[in-house]
Amino acid sequence: MSGIAIFALVWATIAATSPGTQRPATALGSGCAPMAMPAGRVVSVTSRQASLLGTIVARAQPGDVIVLADGTYRVSGDVVMNFQRPHVSLISASRDASKVIIDGGADYAAREVVQITASDVTVAHVTLRHARDHLVHLSPGARADIGDIMLFGLSLEDAGQQFLKSNTDGSEASFDTAHFVDRVTVACSSFTMSDAGRRYVPTNPSNKSYPCYTGGLDAHAADVLSFPHADDSRAVTGGQRHIPLALLIDFASAHVRVGGGH
Repeated sequence: MSGIAIFALVWATIAATSPGTQRPATALGSGCAPMAMPAGRVVSVTSRQASLLGTIVARAQPGDVIVLADGTYRVSGDVVMNFQRPHVSLISASRDASKVIIDGGADYAAREVVQITASDVTVAHVTLRHARDHLVHLSPGARADIGDIMLFGLSLEDAGQQFLKSNTDGSEASFDTAHFVDRVTVACSSFTMSDAGRRYVPTNPSNKSYPCYTGGLDAHAADVLSFPHADDSRAVTGGQRHIPLALLIDFASAHVRVGGGH
């Protein structure tokens, strides 16, 4: 058990849009060429198999590369995809997030779109949209630490709670017994809250007096070393209640440095 979680957020854009504003594309920018296709047994999937995504991910074996054809994958359910085995990748065939959209529905029928509970998982070049809670949730469960997770070239759009959530398997104060999420890279990605999406932001379930329970990244018990190219470009009109936080680092975290904005 390492007792720390290390996050690197490289060239991520966190934004909110007002009515009529076009959502930003996932601009890879300098130093963000498309990821090379991972090596391994290819599992090809089309949007006609959207309802089977959860089963496909659950059955994936270590070394499998799930390759999504262009299209919109309309999904629902509590947790759409749970990566429970290590060394599994999910990536778009075009390596263009704007062409592969995994959509939890305008009614936010999906509670979480991606859940990662295993090590050495890669999710790359897809758009994740409309989650009642989290678009991506990293959690070790109650078994062991997990780590070496790569989230690359993603477009994360509209979540009721945090877009990307990471937590231990128990109280952040119980470091002697807790398991942690370690060594996570979030690179070349965008976090976008639309004006329509703000309507689905709930009151903090553990503190009803707190008016907004959303954010870009929420890391529990994280040793966040640096955010070298984080770009918080929140150009927002409208009420202040539902402006998303760029980063929410909890009380048990340490060594936070944010800098080098572009």
